Amino acid sequence: MLWRSGAISAPHFYISRFFEDNKTAYIDLMREVSRTGAWEAWCIFFLTAVARQAEDHLSVAESIRLLYEEMKARFTSSLSSKWAVKALDYIFTYPIFRNSGFTRESGQQHLESIRKRGLKCHQASVAT
Repeated sequence: MLWRSGAISAPHFYISRFFEDNKTAYIDLMREVSRTGAWEAWCIFFLTAVARQAEDHLSVAESIRLLYEEMKARFTSSLSSKWAVKALDYIFTYPIFRNSGFTRESGQQHLESIRKRGLKCHQASVAT
């Protein structure tokens, strides 16, 4: 859905973690395919990997969504600015970024306001 809607540039779905977590079974099943042609067991294993990783990815996506909703309320009340949600959207879109959308002074004011209210943020030093 995200890819079709243009929210991401390409579909991303990684199942390698499942294979790493189940390395012995992965190797054994691949050997059996080579040795005896036991494709059915391999296909079941592969589809199990797809299902588990899909569940994991959905869980992560839901956690991010819940964090966004929580932070939206906190940003709105903490920053007392019409730009609070826009700033949060930017942070969620670019979690690591260089400040180019705020003046140095307004950015510093927002960061200080966020810190005073117990929200964690890190300001990287800039090499000159």
